[in-house]
Order: sequence, then C-alpha cells, then structure tokens
Amino acid sequence: MKENIPINVKLVLKRIKEELGISKDLELCERLGVKQTTFSSWRSRQTMDYRLIIEFANSHGIDLNFLFFGTGNRDSDFIEKSISVLGNMISIEDYDDTQTQLYEKILYLMEKKNFQRQLSDAKSVLK
Repeated sequence: MKENIPINVKLVLKRIKEELGISKDLELCERLGVKQTTFSSWRSRQTMDYRLIIEFANSHGIDLNFLFFGTGNRDSDFIEKSISVLGNMISIEDYDDTQTQLYEKILYLMEKKNFQRQLSDAKSVLK
C-alpha cells in the first residue's frame, strides 16, 4: 500500500498563480470563482476544493503532477508558450503564410533542432 503524500496547499495555489502569470490572490479568487474568505480558509486549514482545482487545472492545461507534487513534464507547455511568443514576434504582414502555418513551421524547426532535448539540458543546468 502506498503512503499518502501530504499536499502543500499554499504551494499548489502559488503554482497555479505562476502558471497563469498572476501575482495577486484576489485575481486567482476571481479566476477560480471563490470568495477571498474561502481562499483564506484554504490556506489556513491546508485544504481546498480539490475537484474545483483539478477541473480548473485541466481546463487551463496545467499539469496535475506539477501542480500537486512539483514533478511532471512541463516541456510541452513550455514549447506551446514558446511557439506563441515566437509567433507573436513574427509580423504576419511580412509573410504570405497564415499564423497557423507559421506556428507549424516554428514547431518543425524546434523539433528539427532537437529543441526539447536542449530545453531539458538547460533545465538540468539551472536546477
């Protein structure tokens, strides 16, 4: 039988904010659809509405292993965000391609250059 691993609620809430790129508890409350008093009680009691958090995470593409345990593969999320940033940096007017075609080209180039391996190597150096 596996031992129960305690979940650090404060850390889970912090990770959600990081993933969403927000810093204020109030904004997270609004996004989650909970009152600030509810949010505060989650922190103080070290418990939360797990169903709400899991559904929210799934709807926003947040890896649950990362969210609850700080593990998991976040490379795909990073790649998606990188594609979005790179795509936004490229002026669509300068090209005959649609934005989707540009994203596909960027992803192809990233894969061709073994971007995911390089990303993993860089992350291991930073740890």
